[in-house]
Amino acid sequence: VNNFLNLSRLENNMVEIKLVKTDICSIINNCIELQTGIASSKNIKIILEKTGPAFVMADPKQLLIVLNNLIGNALKYSFENSEIIITIKTENNMQTISVKDFGLGIPEDEVDLIFEKFFRSRNNKEGNIEGTGLGLSIIKTIIDKHGGNIQVESKENEGSTFSFSLPVA
Repeated sequence: VNNFLNLSRLENNMVEIKLVKTDICSIINNCIELQTGIASSKNIKIILEKTGPAFVMADPKQLLIVLNNLIGNALKYSFENSEIIITIKTENNMQTISVKDFGLGIPEDEVDLIFEKFFRSRNNKEGNIEGTGLGLSIIKTIIDKHGGNIQVESKENEGSTFSFSLPVA
């Protein structure tokens, strides 16, 4: 219910996005700390690869939602005893943040549907992985409202990489 309400508020411009200079590494580290228990239970190592300063123009609260969802999804869909790699790269006045997991991946015929409301991959259903199908739609809406973009690359049974770009601060 909360996911549905949050998405509805975002889509109807009921959430004010306040763009400020935001330290992306600080938010990522906060999300990693929040997810430590889940990572430990699956013996997954989360690695943050940082290259240079990482400041973006963003709403810190909304960025926390994006990163917490992406890292949480990576943990949910990763195989045990694997790793999640988070990278930050600067290019053309944009910071690109990528979250790569080594897990279930997304079937090729479903990749284009992954950001649609209520969409659940057949991997979710077969693996009994819980969710509403709203998390990635919320993430996409937040990134769009920041003037950024998000994309996914995935290979079934090998993992997925979700990358989003935001303007450098």
